[in-house]
Amino acid sequence: MKRTQDIQAQKQAILERLANDKPSQWKLERAIWRAGELKIKEAAPLLINLVGTGEPLRDYCIAWTLGWCGSEESIPILQALQSNSANPEFVQRIAFEALLRLVDAQTKMNLQLGLIEKLPTHTQILARTTSAEFEEFATTHPYSFFAVLDQIYQIDNELARPALLKILRTVPFQPNYFRAIRRIFKIAEYRRDAEVFAILAATCL
Repeated sequence: MKRTQDIQAQKQAILERLANDKPSQWKLERAIWRAGELKIKEAAPLLINLVGTGEPLRDYCIAWTLGWCGSEESIPILQALQSNSANPEFVQRIAFEALLRLVDAQTKMNLQLGLIEKLPTHTQILARTTSAEFEEFATTHPYSFFAVLDQIYQIDNELARPALLKILRTVPFQPNYFRAIRRIFKIAEYRRDAEVFAILAATCL
């Protein structure tokens, strides 16, 4: 009973902090993030009102949290964050991931297919052919493939995923690779993708 009361008190404190964006010792971004960890549905309208009120990190936290506690009403604001080229790439990327959590299966597939159009031309073609051809390209042109590796993971369809997994099992953890690996690690964590998470963890050992 006491734990339940403590959680309720914590949720209420978070909602009160989200409703008041004035300076405080409790950083607003931390309260936003905690709302996502606790999946506080009541926080969603307050979060939407906070979009664009601070630095890009705030919008990143909002998008991350809306993926956990948002609903259909959150989709338009996430679409705006994801499609606005003025937003930093890390904000667009997490908004996309949050959208994948909230939309229906058909919309999710359409969003991921839309990312194929942003790939280099040759990789676009491969992403529409066969898994074997995609894997062969990944093996014979690792640098070209690695340049778009995090985008491949965002697409994550039945053609792209086998090639992605194959590369991740052998990728060297060197400075030129670390940025994409870090992005994939964060996406895998957000998606609760145990397979990718385990591969990266094993490769690090």
